Amino acid sequence: MPFEALDYVGPTVTPKAKAVPIDGVRVTAQRLGLKVRGNEPQKFVRYIRIDIGKKLAKDMALHGQQLLCSVLFGIGTDAGKIRIAVDATAGRFTAKANKKGEWFLTINEATADGLFALEFPTFCVLDIRPHCSDRQPPSITFSASAEMLEAD
Repeated sequence: MPFEALDYVGPTVTPKAKAVPIDGVRVTAQRLGLKVRGNEPQKFVRYIRIDIGKKLAKDMALHGQQLLCSVLFGIGTDAGKIRIAVDATAGRFTAKANKKGEWFLTINEATADGLFALEFPTFCVLDIRPHCSDRQPPSITFSASAEMLEAD
């Protein structure tokens, strides 16, 4: 008795990368549902979460439970790149450690407006090497995905 293969019709489901690479970053678009009262429609807060792997965080000199960091967006020849630098004096983003030794920071919807899309597939960048120049804090640079750069 012969069989015929069926074509799947429906939304494609892509598995999310759950693990953070120890020497890289994982970037995810996330949303948080807010409680609503009565007949109000569900509200969501959208943001981008950048997870930094344990080894990379150590190489960047991230220590303690939280540190201030600067997040920079590349222009010109560095267009499409994101740089994260440890900056305890002028940093405006708070990086926090979890129990595994990984670190994360978030970019809120207002900050991402016009720069990044708030809906894109999760992606990982592996094997990032921190760089440190004279009198500058340690930093990492990586390229954003094409989908992340498709801002409205």
